[in-house]
Amino acid sequence: MMPEFMPQGPALIVVNTMRVLVVADTHFGAETFLARHGLHIQSNSDERLNRLLKCIDESKCDLLVLLGDVKHSIPVTTWQEINEMPRIFSKIREKVPFKVLPGNHDVGIERFLEADELLDKEGAVIDGVGYIHGHTYPSGDLLGRLIVCGHAHPVVCLYDEVGCSLRSQPAYLLCSLDADEFISKYRKNDQYGGFFGTESSGHDAEKTDGKGCVAKRDAGKAEKTDKTDKTGKSAGRKARGRAALSENYACDDDTAGDAVPDYSESNDAESDANFAEKAANTHVLFVPAFFELAGGIDVRELKSSRLGPLSRCINTSDAEVFLSDGTYINTLGNLMDEGEAKKIPVRNGRKERKEHKERNERSGRRSKRSRDRLKDRPDIEGSRRGEN
Repeated sequence: MMPEFMPQGPALIVVNTMRVLVVADTHFGAETFLARHGLHIQSNSDERLNRLLKCIDESKCDLLVLLGDVKHSIPVTTWQEINEMPRIFSKIREKVPFKVLPGNHDVGIERFLEADELLDKEGAVIDGVGYIHGHTYPSGDLLGRLIVCGHAHPVVCLYDEVGCSLRSQPAYLLCSLDADEFISKYRKNDQYGGFFGTESSGHDAEKTDGKGCVAKRDAGKAEKTDKTDKTGKSAGRKARGRAALSENYACDDDTAGDAVPDYSESNDAESDANFAEKAANTHVLFVPAFFELAGGIDVRELKSSRLGPLSRCINTSDAEVFLSDGTYINTLGNLMDEGEAKKIPVRNGRKERKEHKERNERSGRRSKRSRDRLKDRPDIEGSRRGEN
């Protein structure tokens, strides 16, 4: 598998037996949400759609995969989305076939799609590669492969010598799964039973051509480029980014058509061992958001943010970070060590939510105590009613 990066998206082209253009988190209709929160801007859907159509033309893709959060509003569909989404999908259909992996913002999106355009939220395998939005646990069909994932909006913040941040940039994060963490979380999920043949919620979209690509966990890393001039160094880092993906997830005539083994006939002990092996051989590529106002989460904070099952299971020991044009930045571990050395604060999503809940509870207790005190002061309560 050879990736091609489109920074003008940002978008990713996955090349195997077909060219698959991958776009994540377009968030059409977000302007209505912003208006409800006091930020009134004109709809930018046409410009975003034109940028998407341009990516389709330039990529010469055979298929477009939309990695969820195609629309924005939840839990209802807004009038902006009702007016715009049919035209958006119609324009895309004129260019190329497409599939949608629904995300947490895509409530009601099926009304705008044809039956074969909507895949399962637990993910699908297309041409040997797994695709999922990322807010749910993946189907068993996706394990043991490269999984391309949206939802997290990853960005990388680069810092100077004194710890001042430059403008954050959309980024890709490539990592293996922390198998122990993933298994412990997955066993608590209802999908766990579907792993061993009892049921499977994922669709295998590659059945029509019978070709696939299986992840190779321990493939060698790309060699470093020794070029010293600025242009050569940039080109070398971009080549290293492409090579890191292509070498780790190579697909040739020997591996094409290989599928993840069927363990439905195994006993429980064998199934557990096979499940652990598949989880250990799974790699995830987090894709940045296509929506220009989406913002994002610094890759250093992605695991602690706990934004989805896959982000909680990032293996920081082998994770690597790339810019939207494929330029290799560094390993995630080195970036985190650099942040600690410069005393760059890292958010902890779980801790923040707990503190927010505690603040609300304290506020509620204070309000209750205030009401109780007023009950004991009829003179104050009466004066507020205008009785005195």
